[in-house]
Amino acid sequence: MTTHWDTVPDLSALQMVCLAAGEEPDQAQLQKEYVNHLYELAAEDYGSACSQAMMHFLEPSNEPPGHGVVPYGLFSVRLRNTFDSALDDPDAIPVSDWVESSRAEFAAQKFSRADISQWIDHRGIQSKYQFSPPREHAQAYSDDHLSARERGSFLKIILGVALTKYGYTRGAERNSAVARIVEDLDGLGIPVSDDKIRSVLREAASRFPTSEP
Repeated sequence: MTTHWDTVPDLSALQMVCLAAGEEPDQAQLQKEYVNHLYELAAEDYGSACSQAMMHFLEPSNEPPGHGVVPYGLFSVRLRNTFDSALDDPDAIPVSDWVESSRAEFAAQKFSRADISQWIDHRGIQSKYQFSPPREHAQAYSDDHLSARERGSFLKIILGVALTKYGYTRGAERNSAVARIVEDLDGLGIPVSDDKIRSVLREAASRFPTSEP
C-alpha cells in the first residue's frame, strides 16, 4: 500500500526519522525516545557532512563528497548543491560561509531519498519505511509525462529567464549564472542541483537558438 510520502522526492529530518521509526511524521513524535534518538543521530551526522564539505577545500582529496574522514556523514540537498557549485564555479558562495549561515541549520534541511537510504545502511538502522521510490511511482520523479509541446514551452521560459536575468552564456565551460540560479532557488526553499540546471539550460539552448540579449 502506498502513501502520500511515497511521492515526496525530498524529506525533512523530522519526516525522515519518523518514517524510519514507523511513525506518522509529526513534531510530537520527537517525544518518543527512539524517534528522538534517530533525530539526534541524524543531526550529528549532518554536522559531520558539513565538516567534510569544508575540509575538502582545505585539504583537497580525490574522494567524492559524502565519503572520507567521517563514514556516516548525512548530506542534505542544499549542502550538496552548495558543495557542487563551489567545485564548479570559483565565484560561488564558499562552503564555509554557507555552513556558518542560518541557511545551514539542521531543522531547515531536506534530504534526498538516495542520501537517506545510504545513511540508514551505513548506520545499520532497521528502518520500517522503504525510502527508495517504489517502481510504480517512478514517474512522479520524472518529467517524461510532459508532452513535447509542454516541455518545449517550459524550456523556452527557463532559457529566457536565464539569458535576460542571470546573464547565462551559451557554450561557456563555466557559467556563473548556474551558481546564482542555484543560490536563488535555495534561498526560496526549493533547491535544485546545479547539474540539473546546467543540463536543462544546455538542452534549451540547443533546441531554441536566439539572438543574445
